[in-house]
Amino acid sequence: MYKVAVATSDGKNVDTHFGHAEDFTIFTVEDDGSFRETERRKAVPACGGECEADSMEQAAENLKDVEYVLVARIGPNAVKTLARRGITAFDVVMSVGEAINRIHIYRTKTAPKIVQHTCK
Repeated sequence: MYKVAVATSDGKNVDTHFGHAEDFTIFTVEDDGSFRETERRKAVPACGGECEADSMEQAAENLKDVEYVLVARIGPNAVKTLARRGITAFDVVMSVGEAINRIHIYRTKTAPKIVQHTCK
């Protein structure tokens, strides 16, 4: 199970810039790929004219329990700040369902495979 934060204005489409999001819709994704909306979280403004390091750090701290962020646009400094916290950001413009499904496929293909050895 993991969490995905989505910048969406209508709950249906990824359509908002990371730095301009007023809130994030948090989805919990199960191991089988099914997902549900679990929270609407007020965003910490990452940009207020100029994107300052402190505001970017606070915005990332606000999302510290998610693994992925889906936004329509995101700058390189925000990507780096999130990455330092283990959060992967994707800028996409598509439906929320399609984006989360693609994240799940990505995660499934890149996850390390556990190989079990038995001794005889």
